[in-house]
Amino acid sequence: MYTNYQDSAQPDLKVNYSFYSNVMLRMNISLVKLGHEQCEACVAATLHQSASGHIDEDNFIAICSLCKSHMEHLRLASSSRLMYRADGDNIRTKEIVFAVDLQKVIQLPRLESLKSIVFAQRLLAFNETFAPVGSYAKAFPVIACVWDESTSGRSAADITSCFDKVVNWCCSNGVEQITFWLDNCSSRTKTGTCSCT
Repeated sequence: MYTNYQDSAQPDLKVNYSFYSNVMLRMNISLVKLGHEQCEACVAATLHQSASGHIDEDNFIAICSLCKSHMEHLRLASSSRLMYRADGDNIRTKEIVFAVDLQKVIQLPRLESLKSIVFAQRLLAFNETFAPVGSYAKAFPVIACVWDESTSGRSAADITSCFDKVVNWCCSNGVEQITFWLDNCSSRTKTGTCSCT
């Protein structure tokens, strides 16, 4: 975020990272690197390349088939990201573009750091979020489908029911075209488009 801010800010408004972090903290925005959501292919390639030295970083030339495969993976990720941004920036009437993500399973109540109640019974909660992409965020709300294991599970039918609710909501609000971006890895992004009829 800091790098993005530095690149997009006015040239005469550059600030150091410490000042930027303090402002973010005052705004109650935390800056964290999400290590637990790394792409498995990228992690495997990074480990391989650091152990073998198979990438010539000066010329960015892949030496083995695994490194070449990872370079193609990165190219597809970049291409997907460009299409994703284009979908969000090109507003079309009676259409919406959603980024869809299933949050990792949450155990309720959250009882961290209390050893005496670590073994207390907990309820599993699920959250499938449908966030309007780019400029669509100004016209449409974020939709969160939240449920717990006493209601339903995390099967394909359970997840599909979330999509059904969102499609019905969109259709009842005059949306005729819906595009979903589902991201389990930025180079393997699945997109789906449906129409309300």
